[in-house]
Amino acid sequence: MQRQRQRSSSSWERSLRFLVSLSHSGWVRLVAKVTTALLVALTIVIITFLVSVRHIGLQVREGHLYLGAFEIGQFTAASEVQSTDSNQDSTGLNRQAFGAQVTVESTAGFQNSGIYLRRGDRVTLKPSGRINLALRQVYAFTGLVKPLIADRLPAGSEFNERYKTRNQLQDPETGEVLQNLTEIEVLQRLTSVGNFGQRETFHRDWIGPDGEEVSSEDLDPCLLFRGNSGVTPKWGMLLAQVLEDPGAATADPFQILSRNGLTSSDLIPVSNLENSTLEAERDGWLMFIINEAVLSGAMEGSQPVQPQSCKDYHDILVDVANTFKAEDYRNRYRIIERSIPLVWFSDNIGAFQVIVRYADESS
Repeated sequence: MQRQRQRSSSSWERSLRFLVSLSHSGWVRLVAKVTTALLVALTIVIITFLVSVRHIGLQVREGHLYLGAFEIGQFTAASEVQSTDSNQDSTGLNRQAFGAQVTVESTAGFQNSGIYLRRGDRVTLKPSGRINLALRQVYAFTGLVKPLIADRLPAGSEFNERYKTRNQLQDPETGEVLQNLTEIEVLQRLTSVGNFGQRETFHRDWIGPDGEEVSSEDLDPCLLFRGNSGVTPKWGMLLAQVLEDPGAATADPFQILSRNGLTSSDLIPVSNLENSTLEAERDGWLMFIINEAVLSGAMEGSQPVQPQSCKDYHDILVDVANTFKAEDYRNRYRIIERSIPLVWFSDNIGAFQVIVRYADESS
């Protein structure tokens, strides 16, 4: 310790002797170097600030620095906020600067926006983006585009001959390239599935936040949101609600709603055809989810929260999961029981984005 102090003292003494020994011209050169370094640093700061303002929304308002819509600084936990400012919300965000963008994945259950609202708060929701509820159908269709085109091209065209020969669209006896096949014949020859129409379908479209009215046969009764007050339920439509207990994105949505004293009919559709306004009926987190089939094991008293058929589907998968465990198939086959309610979410693709603003804020 004493040696370190001696070295530090000697270092300061050397620096002081150096400054004292400088000539007039030496002082001029030193000041010039320091000034140049400061100017370079200031120039870099100014350029960085201008680029930030132009490209990432950096703002200065009333002495406060904002990045996009959020104030840069320490946010206060919702349970600790005791603000008297009417323009301050429960997470410490300034309402006048509030404009969050939230991503809602199509593969997850209830998703927390991270925005905590007080009862009576009103926010506008502007969604965008697209999703598809059947990834397998996307692959099925895109994999068959070329053969369908090839079959409709004139015989002898390069595309037609090359693709049909490569994919064995030939007479098995003569080897002659087949022409004028029906669409179903093309599909059956290019797949190993005997009855193509039952397995390799592709009727699902890419959809926006308003969803689509395409029936899914046996799964229609299992839709999370089945309508309310004249609202027609649609597959894939974006839904929102304020929940005090948000739960996890992997949890059964019906169980989360039940813990919050709500049912699926309390969910609020979020439309991109017009600005949707949501008024918080309770203190809680702003949550989002898409309307998809859920296989819930939740019960309300002695009755399942969903139609019995959906509960049966859930129970069958639980039985299969237990069978796999008993047969020790875990190295190759495993069904995670907590994932069963959201099993139909797993083959979705895409996401929605939602811009959330306070309702009294100008758009």
